[in-house]
Amino acid sequence: MPRLTRIAPLLLFLICALFAAEARADTFVITGGSATVDSGGGTFTFNGSGMSVSGNLTNGAFTTFFLPGQTFNLLTRNCCGDIYSGHGVVNGVSYASFFYGGTIDFNSVIPPLNWAQGAFSIVVPFNITGTLQGCTQSAGGGLCTGGIIFDTLVTGQGMATVELFGIMIGDHRSFSVGRVTYNFGDPVPEPTTLLLLGTGLAGAAAAARRRRQAGR
Repeated sequence: MPRLTRIAPLLLFLICALFAAEARADTFVITGGSATVDSGGGTFTFNGSGMSVSGNLTNGAFTTFFLPGQTFNLLTRNCCGDIYSGHGVVNGVSYASFFYGGTIDFNSVIPPLNWAQGAFSIVVPFNITGTLQGCTQSAGGGLCTGGIIFDTLVTGQGMATVELFGIMIGDHRSFSVGRVTYNFGDPVPEPTTLLLLGTGLAGAAAAARRRRQAGR
């Protein structure tokens, strides 16, 4: 009996570690929904894998400027309190309110663009990776302290509509990133998506032509 008393805490630790590892082994594959991000924050809805959850985002680590002619890796990282209260359905159980924790990254690549002044939009593929927890008790700062509803890896992909502005900073030309809308699903552009991309690039080209003509 004394020996069992000594090893009981170790057994309890191993059992808890095993269950925690099993919980994190699941992956929430997002197949539908959307998220919007700009300098003021945004919202999200993630659907798929037996779950449908919604909530709010702050702007996270959101890079907003890049130069013409360069490939730009657009990363929006939300963590440590950037993802906060929401609601949803998990394994058939509806929750009117819970807190979020974790870190999620929206990754996309903007191809090299010729500079043009003014506003236009482009559509590019994106993917999302990270972790997401939902709980009924939180200490804030993205920390779940109790009532864990789910704790899962997150993955997904789709097409992102990126609103851009061609601006001058002193004598330097650059692009500013405005709102980004991430739509989950098949990353192959639909005809309407291709039309939007074509319209945005055509608008940028037309603006450049007008400036050249005005300078003659």
